[in-house]
Amino acid sequence: MVKYIIKGVTGFIGSSLAKELLKKNIVIGIGRNQDKLNELFKNAKNFIPIHYSQIDNYTKYLNNVSVFFDASWNGYPKLSNDFNTQFNNIYEIYSSVLLAGKINCGKYIFFNSSATIEKSKKNNEYCSVYGAAKSSAERIARIICNENNINYNSIISPNVYGVYDYSRRSTNILINNLINNQPLNLTNGTDLYDWLYIEDAIQGLISVAKCGINNKEYYLKRTDLIEDKIYQWKSYYNIATTGIE
Repeated sequence: MVKYIIKGVTGFIGSSLAKELLKKNIVIGIGRNQDKLNELFKNAKNFIPIHYSQIDNYTKYLNNVSVFFDASWNGYPKLSNDFNTQFNNIYEIYSSVLLAGKINCGKYIFFNSSATIEKSKKNNEYCSVYGAAKSSAERIARIICNENNINYNSIISPNVYGVYDYSRRSTNILINNLINNQPLNLTNGTDLYDWLYIEDAIQGLISVAKCGINNKEYYLKRTDLIEDKIYQWKSYYNIATTGIE
């Protein structure tokens, strides 16, 4: 069986990825919440939970790891412009890549963000400290991987939604408002939003792990469905506001 590390394994995407990989592989899951680590994967025979604070104690057991998925990032979205939080995130990524080099990991995958390419119309700079921090962390990770002969990929995903997502993403807000008969507050539909179901996102991540070209960044998306999604949400909006079943 192939051995994987997932840092940030208790998050929405990290836990979904772990559940898929555990069907045929060994997963070493690193997370901050010990209770979640124990609860999410209590029946998984091939899952090895490690708390963030205990990583150094397990280094000697982290041999023959094929891919290191790094989905860890703290403070988004509430602390997107908190310098201390975002600086600590950069350091966490730096530490992760050093660990990948120390255990001779085959590939490191960094979870990037579209915030790194979103620029302010006012001064053409990053829209948030979060975006600047993600960009800095990505460059640091790539450099260290290249210096240690670790294959490197980064991924950017659109709005990923699905079962067990309890975030305040637009999809959840819209569905919750529909259920509770609250205003949807939609725009006029001229802005494009790319949504990706969690199962599709996981298959995309696994494909990058298996086939990603070294030093390439991949955007997980289904552009053929964007226009259809916009049409569907407009239809749902019309139904919700006119009372048509």
